[in-house]
Formats: sequence, C-alpha cells, structure tokens
Amino acid sequence: MMSPLSAKDAGYALRAFFSALSPYKTVALGIGLTALFAPLPSQAAQAGSVGQTLIAATGHATLPSTTPAMLGDQITLAPHQATYKMKLARVSSSAGIVGAGGTIRYAFNDSCDGWTVETHTELTMLQTQGGPVRTAWDLLSWESKDGKSYRFHVRNMRNGEVVEAYEGEAELNDDHSGTATFRLPEQETLTFDLPPNTLFPVNHTFALLRQASRGKAFLSEPVFDGSAVTGAFQVSAVLGKAKLPPDTVASDPSASAPVIDRSLLLAPSWPTTLAFFDLSEQGETPIFEVHLDYYANGATDSLLQDFGDFSLEGKLNSLKALPKPNC
Repeated sequence: MMSPLSAKDAGYALRAFFSALSPYKTVALGIGLTALFAPLPSQAAQAGSVGQTLIAATGHATLPSTTPAMLGDQITLAPHQATYKMKLARVSSSAGIVGAGGTIRYAFNDSCDGWTVETHTELTMLQTQGGPVRTAWDLLSWESKDGKSYRFHVRNMRNGEVVEAYEGEAELNDDHSGTATFRLPEQETLTFDLPPNTLFPVNHTFALLRQASRGKAFLSEPVFDGSAVTGAFQVSAVLGKAKLPPDTVASDPSASAPVIDRSLLLAPSWPTTLAFFDLSEQGETPIFEVHLDYYANGATDSLLQDFGDFSLEGKLNSLKALPKPNC
C-alpha cells in the first residue's frame, strides 16, 4: 500500500473496510503501503503527529523530492508470501465502531520484467448501529523494473456482492510525471495527471529502504498505486535508527505456532512512520498514518494504522519465501 508489504498494501486491504462504514462514515483509500486516503472529517484534526514532526524539521509538511533514478541500487527485495491477522487496536466513542477483525493475504513476486503484488483482504466490521459488515478486497498489480509502467486490477465486495471493480494502467516520463487511466464499468474511462517525481509502490519501497540504509531520516514523494480512483498522494516518511538482526531467530516448535520463515527476518530493519497527504489540498495535517518496522528485504512483521479516532493493528501470522525466477 503494492510491492513488499508496506503502508500502501495495508491501505489496499482496508479499502473494503472503510467502504463498509457507509452511511456512517465514508473514506476513499489509495498509498499504501501502502497510500491513499480521503480524510474522515473527525480524523483530519487528530492525526497530526508525523505532520508536526515534518513541519518542525523542514518548515512544511512535505519534503523536497529526491531523484527517482536508480532507486533499487544495492537493495534486494525478497519474493515472499505473508498473512496478517487484523484487529481493532484503539477506538474512540465517536468512531461508530465497536469491533473489527480479519485477515490480509499478501504475495510479492519477481516476474523478471517487473514485480507483481497480490493482496486479498477479508474483514468483518461491527458498527454501533446495524449488524456486522463483511468485506473482501482484492488488488493485483504489476510494476515494471524501470519504474515507468504500472497496471492494476481492483475488486471490492460487501456481504458477498461486488460493489466496485475496475482496472487501469499508468505511465511515467523521464521526469516521472505522467498519466493514470482507470477503466470503470459501463465503458467509463477516467484519466489523472501525475506530477513530476511520482513513484509507483515498489519503487517507493526501494526509495524508502535506500534512504534508511544511508542513515537519512526523511523522505517525501508523490506515490500512485491505483487503490482509489484518484491521482497520486504525497507520502512523507520519518525513518528511525536501524535495528540490527540477531544471529539467529528462535522457532516455536509447537504444532499451533504460526508458520513463519524467520530467515526472512534476519535482516536490518528501520522503524518507519508514513504520513499520507492530499496533493490537491497541500495541507499540513496528514489524513492517515502507518507505523511499522521495515526490513531491508521488504518484509515487515507487524503494522499499526492510525486514523485519528481509531487504529488497526496487523500481526504476522505466516511468512514464507517464494521461488526466485530464472530470468
């Protein structure tokens, strides 16, 4: 939220969840890693911690953009498959929610000419009024390795019925400006301009990891992922100090233990907070934040998504490496 699991991917997964909040609250999500989001009215005033940090450090909410050329140098992302158990971590009385839970299944693959991401999310949301709402959300994407081409397919279901489905593609020029085209039902087509320095999700992941590995504390770029019918969002990151991995990671031999390939977690990681801003508003308050530890190979073992008056937590339930292609 998308690349290895990140905020952008988490955003993909939760699109169905927030669609289910209607008519009480409505929000459009896009990263997402993970980006991505249209604000809930009560949340814009509350979700400000990263925005305030960025303003204090730079004098404004977004940071000068870096050149997107050669974003993947010296960074190797590991093809992998992961499952995350989602639950409601915190909620205020004004959120209109009393419970939420479900599963995100995520797969990241190298297709030689690009990267593919498959995200499938099933969530059940319990509201203060009405019965439970069951949602399922799918996003399939392909991103070229030169970072200039991107294709995506999205389907959103609620209580077993398809409520949204579309596909599209985006192309970037040498300065990473470009266009995104959405093909909607009944032959409707929408096109959005993408600003210079726009990144697609996997190349955004490369940029984050490269910045972190060089000891840099901030990164801010426009990101487009297709998870919402809109253009790019400004995604600003605060990167913490590296955590060195242990020499080994103990495995739980019990039959009930999650199936986790812990060799994927034997890599340096960086505490990362991502704040998502609406490019059209240029506001100083982010509309959504994600907190996670990003491993050098693109994996993550947990995430926390903060929407102001509630937050959602994802815990790693399974993790395995996928075969590398013989290109």
